[in-house]
Amino acid sequence: MECLWTYIISKPSWATQHHRTEDYRDLWIVDVDGARGASLLNEARRMADSLGAYVHYIGVMDSDEAIAFGADRVHPLGGDVATQRLYSSDAAVSALATFFESHKPEFVFFTAGYYANEIANRLAGKMNGGAITDCIALRLDESTREIIALHPVYDGAYYLDSAITAKPQIFTVREG
Repeated sequence: MECLWTYIISKPSWATQHHRTEDYRDLWIVDVDGARGASLLNEARRMADSLGAYVHYIGVMDSDEAIAFGADRVHPLGGDVATQRLYSSDAAVSALATFFESHKPEFVFFTAGYYANEIANRLAGKMNGGAITDCIALRLDESTREIIALHPVYDGAYYLDSAITAKPQIFTVREG
């Protein structure tokens, strides 16, 4: 893997700052497919311990299982959302944006996939945050509270280290 360059994604100057950066806390795992949240929970737990933050899990995994993999708090999907398994991207983005407006996550992780990538990008736009999709590695910079993500560019010919300075920082992460 050759890293082509480092790119910093920041909030555009025209975007208004509704909340202070200090208002954003904790790491959130959103498991839209219900199958691969465990590996993200393990990585989030490691990062949260370094930052003194909590790990929240939103998904269909059993609460006891999510806690065993590293979640501090579990927000189970219920009602219509569990039935649809968040398969309506409009509904998912709307529900998550409304939920996150009051909880102000610092970092949000999805398992990478077409559907999750769509939700992550639209959610970042709606919340004036930033998103990096299809990450293959994440590295935490504790001094700046930013995650540097390694992700493919040019159809996988090169790899790029990117960071997001806007909050929330949203990532989709490939398994493996």
